[in-house]
Amino acid sequence: MNKLKRVLLVDDDEIATFLNANLLEKLDCAESIITASNGQEACEMLLKDCSTEHVKECWLDLVLLDINMPIMNGFDFLKACKEKEFRCAPKVVLLSSSRHQRDLALADEFDLAGILTKPLTEDSLTEILVKHFNCCNIPNRS
Repeated sequence: MNKLKRVLLVDDDEIATFLNANLLEKLDCAESIITASNGQEACEMLLKDCSTEHVKECWLDLVLLDINMPIMNGFDFLKACKEKEFRCAPKVVLLSSSRHQRDLALADEFDLAGILTKPLTEDSLTEILVKHFNCCNIPNRS
């Protein structure tokens, strides 16, 4: 079975990060799960691990990104990433505790794999994995 090489969880809520990582582990869909507590930390990770200046290839497949975080929010992270050259082009899924019209309008400015309402569930994550990746140990839903 193929797995995602690496998933990045970006969220300032430690409990949400813990639960999301456990869900990814339960689905056995990623070889590696890395975390960042805000957009700036995530951006620094990408610059170090995925920048065209530093690496020949990058294995980041999926970013699960909270919108509202201190220091650098999800939208500022996405704007910063648009300005950089990375070896990878991971699918990005926004995680939000609400479906505020302002957030939905801002989300339209980016090429996103989806917007999910928190908390992340097995069904919502499975839907993203099935839609965008030909991998993972997805339970039979018949």
